[in-house]
Amino acid sequence: MRKPDLSRYRKIVSDGDWDGVFASGLLMRVTDLPVEFPRPSELPSAELERVVTVEIGPTKVRAMRDCLIIDHHEVPELPSGCEMLVDMSAGSAAEIVAKVWELEVPREWLGALSEIDSARVSSDLAKKMWAAYRANVENFPRREVAEMIRDGRWEDLYRLVVERAEEYRKIEEKVPELVKRGCPLEGVEGVAILTYDPDDKVERGASKDAMLRLEETYDVVVAIGAKSGRFSRATIGTRSERVNLAVIFEFLRNRGYNAGGKAQVGGVQARGEVPLEVFMRDLQEAFRKAKWKF
Repeated sequence: MRKPDLSRYRKIVSDGDWDGVFASGLLMRVTDLPVEFPRPSELPSAELERVVTVEIGPTKVRAMRDCLIIDHHEVPELPSGCEMLVDMSAGSAAEIVAKVWELEVPREWLGALSEIDSARVSSDLAKKMWAAYRANVENFPRREVAEMIRDGRWEDLYRLVVERAEEYRKIEEKVPELVKRGCPLEGVEGVAILTYDPDDKVERGASKDAMLRLEETYDVVVAIGAKSGRFSRATIGTRSERVNLAVIFEFLRNRGYNAGGKAQVGGVQARGEVPLEVFMRDLQEAFRKAKWKF
């Protein structure tokens, strides 16, 4: 892939998960552009122009012009004037950045990122990173972590990961309760749903681990963040190689949601106020129409 000219852009706007923060830290080695990690709720109204986006595709924002899109997920349509570094075979956006700019990164860190992004967490490092992030998603020290990655301070980063992973105990205690909430999606074989309070940081953190446990029984699991009868966000995941969730995300985008991801994991966000019952109907219809494509 061609190395882009970063001097054309004003700043870096990145997803705040491990991969986004890691990729941004690597980019900080090759550019002095300021880095921002917006909240997911800020993206639907965002209008981005002349920025480098990391794991933020055009379907997540209101408008995008003259941007550089760095991602390892599908970009359905390239906006006007934009260029992209997209490789869906890469395990992470950080892997793309490291490859294009020929940056040194310990193999175990890139491997752990790939495990986390695919929701197939198996190595000890990936488990600790997963726990460290889920301990408090909103207050994850993104800038501090990015600076450690920029400077190659891997021992400091590992210590931070271990310390925050220890805070994950409360979340682990919540997981069994969320698993008990899991139930089949009405009218759709092999798909389970669970609901959680998106404003409760412990429930929000526990929802991903609850999904992994339910995926041992169901083909697909949908964790739905909802409160007071209103849908906020959802994560859809599967461990099955025969399931391709891309058709689900496409259907939901056509229904007006922000939706996207890879074949086996991705997210959905409401644009504006969406009653939970409306999202449930849309979700059921999406799976009913796509079931034959599994």
